[in-house]
Amino acid sequence: MQSTSTYAPKNTTLQSRFPEHEWRKLSPAGIREMIVKHLHVSLASIGLIKPVRSGFALSPCSREAREELLKVSGGLFLSGAKLEPANQWVPLLIPTVPRSINTLQGHMEVTKEILSDEIERVSSVRPEALKFYGNHKPDAPHRTWLALFIKPPKPGFRVFDESGITHVLKKQIAIDFWKRCNGHHSSKFCSRAPSCGNCGSNMHTQDNCKAATRCRNCGRPHRSDSRRCLARPTRLGASTKEQLRAYREAGDREFQATIRARVAEEKASAMEVVIGTPEVTVVAPEERETSHPISGSLYQVERTESIIDNTQQESVGSSADSNMEL
Repeated sequence: MQSTSTYAPKNTTLQSRFPEHEWRKLSPAGIREMIVKHLHVSLASIGLIKPVRSGFALSPCSREAREELLKVSGGLFLSGAKLEPANQWVPLLIPTVPRSINTLQGHMEVTKEILSDEIERVSSVRPEALKFYGNHKPDAPHRTWLALFIKPPKPGFRVFDESGITHVLKKQIAIDFWKRCNGHHSSKFCSRAPSCGNCGSNMHTQDNCKAATRCRNCGRPHRSDSRRCLARPTRLGASTKEQLRAYREAGDREFQATIRARVAEEKASAMEVVIGTPEVTVVAPEERETSHPISGSLYQVERTESIIDNTQQESVGSSADSNMEL
């Protein structure tokens, strides 16, 4: 844990290390009491205390308090603890390290000590810590290790002449997505109106949406939070304005094609229902009041006939209007 003080621009965090020590069971308040008791400093000189893997990280309240704590840090020698400045470790990824090797002493499994010696042999720098990286199976022939250095060596070497090429592990950039407006940006200072996650409209919410699914960012027929979105930023960065314009044009064409295909399927299914309907007798209007309810197929036929009649009437009316204008 590293933090910056308001009194100094540089990092003023102190690292309190005590592996396998009885103090590790204490809470941050207990650690503060033990440090004040052994070093005879003021309670106000110690700010935030947070637990870390090697012990606790202390944030002094000022730069002067940090210098004072470092001067009297020798008072923790008899207790077995150590108070030192926090170091910025550089992670180095070592892929495909063999699980075991054959030596003159026989078949040996690669441990932290063996790997540390090998790294020091090929790079002339011994790592401060080693640990497994990612998920690995116990019976896998290779493993991926993460080595931590204060002064990292030049990457690109191999261990045991069998592993992959080492490289510095870079922190991945998180891809921001704000569900309120369905945009790929941070939630801070967002002034966009809320939008539907299904169709991208600003007129209704997702719960009341009855429209076709459409992405708000690229226009394709999928949800706005889909990983298939072409406008979704990658680890390398966001898309440019020209790329977004091309994505939206292509997405609009794909969406229109999907809508046309869906309408064609609905028309085809409706025609199959009409064609597959058995012959029915036409009932007079005065007899319909006393007759049985119309079945679904008859209702479909009558609905089709009414649509045709309305279309014919509209065409006749439009032709009449055009004749009058002439």
